[in-house]
Amino acid sequence: MPIECSPITVSLTITIVHELFFLIFLLLVHHNRAFQCFYRAFLLNSRNGINP
Repeated sequence: MPIECSPITVSLTITIVHELFFLIFLLLVHHNRAFQCFYRAFLLNSRNGINP
């Protein structure tokens, strides 16, 4: 059964992929101290509007 590329399917796929990447990202942040520090610095920068 072929998968049809309807807008709903595409947006759903993008959403699922995005959620998966977000979960992997959270796992990386949780298990990697250096990455945690980098992420905190990135958050502070984006809050202050220095985000490039």
